[in-house]
Amino acid sequence: MNISFAIITAIQYGKTNDSGVVLFWSGIYIIMSWVLFLWLPTVIFKKIKFGKLIFFAAPIMAIYAGIVYTLLLGKTFQFSETYRLFLPYSIITGFVYGLLITILNHKNEVNKMLWISVPIISISFYFIFPKVLPKQALRFMPDEIQDKIVSRIVPKLKVGDEFKLNLNRMPIHSSYKGSNSGVWAIKQQNIGKNYNSSLSGSNKYISYDLKVENGIITELNYKLKN
Repeated sequence: MNISFAIITAIQYGKTNDSGVVLFWSGIYIIMSWVLFLWLPTVIFKKIKFGKLIFFAAPIMAIYAGIVYTLLLGKTFQFSETYRLFLPYSIITGFVYGLLITILNHKNEVNKMLWISVPIISISFYFIFPKVLPKQALRFMPDEIQDKIVSRIVPKLKVGDEFKLNLNRMPIHSSYKGSNSGVWAIKQQNIGKNYNSSLSGSNKYISYDLKVENGIITELNYKLKN
């Protein structure tokens, strides 16, 4: 679900926003909700089973996940735009969980595949993807990984090269109503021949200044911090 959140928000805003924070807190939420609303009830009421309703497990668990999300976090978010923003992700989580219950009920061998595939997908997305295709992965990654990618990309640029990747973070319209801060996005696109700009940036890994004239890098200064 965190990967889907990163992809959806990156498509919407040009860059996923606070996905590292979402990854951390959603993990805590999922563990807490699983223990309190799934594992514990089955321990207390050992006869709880889907029975013939197993074929409807996906929509049932989707609705249940939405109710659990509302009970745990509805009041915390004051049922605001933030609450409505993440509600679909909780419903999708419940739907996928219910779908897996249905599949596992008929094919137990899938259980081993899930234990292997889930960590492989996570490792591939957050570790292999940014190393193999850093420019393409940039806008889908949490801030920490983005900073590392930028620290790898900038030293590879050279004066006289055509500038194709805009590393400048631009504020765009926020999805949160009443917010004036905006969402910081990374524009990732081909730059025209008449493109002129002076860019600068700094993070815990690198600081740099970059000047572009007519789409060509004319000045480049950077300093690696680690």
